[in-house]
Amino acid sequence: MKSNYCNSIFLVLTLISSIVQCGCLYSYKKELSTRKEKKKWSENYCCNDSNKTNCSFSNEESFEYTYTTSASIGISFFNSVSAQVGESVTQGKSFKKTFNYDVVPGTCKYVDVTVEKAKLQVLGFCSYWYTFGMYMPEYAILEYTKDVATFDMIEIPNNKNPGSIGKVVDSGKVNSSKAS
Repeated sequence: MKSNYCNSIFLVLTLISSIVQCGCLYSYKKELSTRKEKKKWSENYCCNDSNKTNCSFSNEESFEYTYTTSASIGISFFNSVSAQVGESVTQGKSFKKTFNYDVVPGTCKYVDVTVEKAKLQVLGFCSYWYTFGMYMPEYAILEYTKDVATFDMIEIPNNKNPGSIGKVVDSGKVNSSKAS
């Protein structure tokens, strides 16, 4: 019950600040920290050890993950200046790549993707109806995904052992595209 009450108060305060806000100007942004986020990007593609030749998967597959920007502090200010900050920060990103799998008998291959998430402080000034034209400093803290991700194609033994350690057989970079 207390959580709903706090959420309601937060929503009302956010709406009030939006209503009384006359205009905001973006000043600059500062990267506070970064972290890497790794995910399994594909299924396992396996080749039985009874095969005499490599297994090739002729159906190229395209994998996609979508990442969006999220503000944790200063949501109203961020919404006002997001167009000024730039699309590379404010727009959701999608990573796509088509892989061809040539799998050796007795092994499996899969792909991992690693994106870099950055925590950013956006600073600027807003004018409110009650400040009579004076600009007050404002900021927003947000997290966004950088434009380039890396991928690793991993080869593991096809022994159905979930703890199998694999080796990287291919790696590279993937550029983002605008998320749909």
